[in-house]
Amino acid sequence: MTYNSNYLEFISNSLLIMIAWGFMAFSFYSWGDILTRLLAINISSSKKHIAKIWLGWVFGLLIFAFYHLFFPINAFASCLFYFSGIIYFFKKFASKLIPFFKKIGLLKLSFILLIFCASAIIAIQLPINYDTGLYHLNSIRWVNEHHIIKGIGNLD
Repeated sequence: MTYNSNYLEFISNSLLIMIAWGFMAFSFYSWGDILTRLLAINISSSKKHIAKIWLGWVFGLLIFAFYHLFFPINAFASCLFYFSGIIYFFKKFASKLIPFFKKIGLLKLSFILLIFCASAIIAIQLPINYDTGLYHLNSIRWVNEHHIIKGIGNLD
């Protein structure tokens, strides 16, 4: 009984991570599209979709860095950023999504999903790195609970 429940929990956690990554990619793509329109950036290569995701990621880092000067980066800030990007994505690109996946091809899509699944399985493992407990988790907690305190550079 325990084995089955642990196995189902493992599968459900992996699926939740993959769904979250998918929504993050949609949101980053939206923000990248907005950024390319605002700055009139012309991406004419075949990798423009990947470039828009990366531009959206960079834009998100800039937005959160500025936001963190005044407020903590908590679930409210993250949801506001990601959900607005997801809403923009589905309003603008939902009709183009299925033809895009058909254009990729089944073999490439299967390979991408396999890597995606393997990454999600690795992501849900317990952190075994010594540094995680020493300062990574503490840094994440600090960012979630406090804004940037001016003048503190290296708080250990």
